Amino acid sequence: MTDLTKEWLTPPEIINLVLEVFGGEIDLDPCSNLGIPNIPAKKHYDIYSDGLKQKWKGKVFLNPPYGLDVNNWVNKLIREMENFDELILVVAARTDTRWFKKLNKFPWCGVNGRIKFIKYNSLTKTQYENQSSPEFPSAIFYIGKNLQKFISVFSRIGPIWINYTTTTNENKNDSNFKVCSECGLIKSMESYYFKAGKPFKQCKSCIARLRKTKRKKQIYKNTTIIDPDDLRNMFNEENLSVSEIAYIIGRTPKSTGALLRRFGVDTHARRGKYQRD
Repeated sequence: MTDLTKEWLTPPEIINLVLEVFGGEIDLDPCSNLGIPNIPAKKHYDIYSDGLKQKWKGKVFLNPPYGLDVNNWVNKLIREMENFDELILVVAARTDTRWFKKLNKFPWCGVNGRIKFIKYNSLTKTQYENQSSPEFPSAIFYIGKNLQKFISVFSRIGPIWINYTTTTNENKNDSNFKVCSECGLIKSMESYYFKAGKPFKQCKSCIARLRKTKRKKQIYKNTTIIDPDDLRNMFNEENLSVSEIAYIIGRTPKSTGALLRRFGVDTHARRGKYQRD
């Protein structure tokens, strides 16, 4: 049962990304708030018109209420797949639930950090200025034929995940995207260098990083004295990992980590970098 006094609306930054994927227009929001709709769609279904009982057509954006009702919305989504053209779904990244496993074959974005939803009271039609982040991460699913666009747009806010069996069986001839062998992320072909007409196995950002570490390796090749300031700079400013620094200075990662800590670098601090504040 939805609590009309505590609804959470999708923030503008997510809506803008959805509009970019959909070419500037959303045809349907089947789970809209009461009052002035938050989603700029052509058609809205609220709690009274009940999107679970309606047909979905065109380009659909869905941000259902979190809780036990999510499973009903996922089942409805699957039944309506033959009717709509494209759909983007925002849900909690609860990968251990049955309803999430039903969506596993579809590509999704694992949003970095937490989405700041907008608190809204449908009874009083009041939108509060303060935003609130949930205690769980969010996942944004895409269903449609414009996968390359979804990847290029939503990869700005998090990695894109695609089921391996789905990729190999259904999209094995799709040349619009590939998996970077270095970082393991699926990226559009625009993110790769080309040589003799064929893309590298690594994306541009990873190749640049690899080239950078190799250049530094040459500098340290004949050096026996390690500058503490240079080591701190590599970790803190250049954001290199302990393994990459170990490769550069010709040591094992374990001894490099101990060396960094001896020089006053907190190598464990980065572990919580992307956790909720």
